[in-house]
Amino acid sequence: MLSHRFSKMERLKSRKLIEQVFSEGQSFAVFPLRVVFTRTTLPEGAGPVQVGFTVSKKSFRSAVHRNRIKRQMREAYRLKKNKLQEGLVHTTDQFAWMLLYTAKEPLPYSQIEEAMGIIVKRFLKKIKNEG
Repeated sequence: MLSHRFSKMERLKSRKLIEQVFSEGQSFAVFPLRVVFTRTTLPEGAGPVQVGFTVSKKSFRSAVHRNRIKRQMREAYRLKKNKLQEGLVHTTDQFAWMLLYTAKEPLPYSQIEEAMGIIVKRFLKKIKNEG
């Protein structure tokens, strides 16, 4: 049974790995989100994907607004990750993702959730075509 939890092992926290994602990674965007990802070796028990979230300090000066948007992004990912994990069940690859919020103003959660679903579908399609 797949869980809807977003555990500590699924969070991308390693500074080294985050730098690797931005230096070597591929990316694509679905407004208002942009995903940068790379194949990697993750620690045992981490699952197929580790994810980090970021919101520009330049666009959102207030930490309250940045944190709210990150919370919405995490929630949207948490609800869509089962589809992602099901799509990656037949691959031994592991991925590190950074999700960036690119809009200049806060948008409704429904728009973020919809973009997250499209990102997951597009990512799985991209991985299937490469593999």
